[in-house]
Amino acid sequence: MIGFGQRDLSDDGRRDVDSGIRSGLDREYPDWKDPKGTYMVPDSFSCKHGLDERGARAEEVVYKLLQQLGTQNSEPMFVVHSFDFSQHIPGNKRKRSWVMGECDFVVIHRKHGPAFIQVKATESGKYTRKEAEEQLHKDKLALKNYFQKLVKGKISTRKVTEQFKNFPAFVAMPNCQRGDESVCVYDNVLYQEDCSSLESFAKWWDEKISSAEHPDVDQSIYEYLVMR
Repeated sequence: MIGFGQRDLSDDGRRDVDSGIRSGLDREYPDWKDPKGTYMVPDSFSCKHGLDERGARAEEVVYKLLQQLGTQNSEPMFVVHSFDFSQHIPGNKRKRSWVMGECDFVVIHRKHGPAFIQVKATESGKYTRKEAEEQLHKDKLALKNYFQKLVKGKISTRKVTEQFKNFPAFVAMPNCQRGDESVCVYDNVLYQEDCSSLESFAKWWDEKISSAEHPDVDQSIYEYLVMR
């Protein structure tokens, strides 16, 4: 997840990959197993290739809010911006298909577990929200299957399933107003009002992340999430 896997194409794979990744994390993030604050990955905002100016601004708003909140509260988490994935997913009748995509933000919190955030720059959200939710479903499914293969024999399938089924996923729409109270408001969406200030974002965070019920995060699962 953070980027300490295969060194280059000449890496023959004979070394202990887990040990190599752990050593890299120990060097770059000495307290990564029990962080005392927030690590942004990358450590400054950069616009991904192909994203228009409006979309970049929307993602930057969310990046800065996560960074500011993490600093203010000393949140023990890694925030990975623009995480690419490509994964084979088992399908019906033993068919398999490729699921590829990019999650705008993957948050790996030591206390609250992982969370996914897709950002949309739209000012009106109905169909964009549906599209983002479909992408979030792919993100979660791909990471779960990838993770299960990586930890096979090291962490029980039951533990992995229990953790992943409770992963929260959100759609952030910094330009879309929540609107009148009579209008249907979606529980998993961050609206313009939630992103308008650090104070409003912190209120949303407390309700949806800090105060939300979730199982205890298994230390070994947390470590492998950071490693991958």
